[in-house]
Amino acid sequence: MTAPLIRALAAIGTTALLVSTASAQQHHRTPPNQVHVGVAVVPFQIEGLVDAHISDWELYGLKSQDSTSEEARVSLPLDEGNTDELGLLPGVRLGWVYDLAGPRTAVAEAGVHIGGAMTVVTAQIGADMFLVDGKNFKIGIPIRVGGIYATMDFGDLEVIEGYTPPVILNGPDGEEQRFNNGDTLKAELSGPMVSAGLAAEAWLTPQLGLRAEAGFSMGFFGDMKIRSGDQDIPIESNAIVKPDGSSDSAGLAPEGGSVGLSGFAGIVYRL
Repeated sequence: MTAPLIRALAAIGTTALLVSTASAQQHHRTPPNQVHVGVAVVPFQIEGLVDAHISDWELYGLKSQDSTSEEARVSLPLDEGNTDELGLLPGVRLGWVYDLAGPRTAVAEAGVHIGGAMTVVTAQIGADMFLVDGKNFKIGIPIRVGGIYATMDFGDLEVIEGYTPPVILNGPDGEEQRFNNGDTLKAELSGPMVSAGLAAEAWLTPQLGLRAEAGFSMGFFGDMKIRSGDQDIPIESNAIVKPDGSSDSAGLAPEGGSVGLSGFAGIVYRL
């Protein structure tokens, strides 16, 4: 059921934005700009992450079976990225707002949220359609489409003691990949996201106002990637193994996303 709902919300948001943009172009005027900034919460859940190693055992064999092997291994402490249950990640959100013809605005927003080992970034565009459009008070429906990106940063790569750096792998296209001590190492997840809800604005002066939102977000993650610099290792790679010295697959199967209630409270400033 979720896929048709996402497509429906995305279609509504895209249509609203296109209609609003076309209306503004029809009036041949430059819209006045607004910005809003404040605290925000988004739902977030992920499970199926387990601790793993990156190993070049396919090229050099297993050190656990041959002490002369030049195998290299790097630890991936992924388990700490799991969430026990759906929760709300706090963060900040910044929005750029463009007044259009009629009771509509076009909006572009970006947010950063941090929870435990995860940093989550959202980026969306859409429209606010105001049902109440008074001079000092407004109530509207914000509809957004965009994406969600989550990352776990492991800091500098360090080959496990007793193994031989660097880790050398055959990349997805057959190219050689090298992972050396000191390289950056992180895990990444991303996917589409849509949201809708109810927003209220109270303008204290012609330039300054307060804004609050309550809504529902739906975002789902695609495949996880392990990244070092510009090199990616897909989680289904034979190089992602259990942290027990073997060549057994780690069996990573991350699932989750951002599905649930969301909120925002902040200020609006007319430039």
